[in-house]
Amino acid sequence: MFMAWTTTALKTDADRLARGAVENRLAVCAEVDGPISSHYHWEGRLESAEEYRICFKYLPANAGSLNAWVHNHHPYAVPQWIE
Repeated sequence: MFMAWTTTALKTDADRLARGAVENRLAVCAEVDGPISSHYHWEGRLESAEEYRICFKYLPANAGSLNAWVHNHHPYAVPQWIE
């Protein structure tokens, strides 16, 4: 079993990504945490925001498909993706 995660600004987006990955059998489980506090640089400025973390548990054979699906459905222009 592998794990990966990403974050979103809205809980509705986090729930949509979690549910969609499981419904499409790309992940065997997806958990939503938050809100969490994030601090980061974006477009030359120091930012902070509340976000929701989605943790995906998946089989190794689904790694590429899950990665592509999440990036295709994520609301961020440059989503965090940690495997």
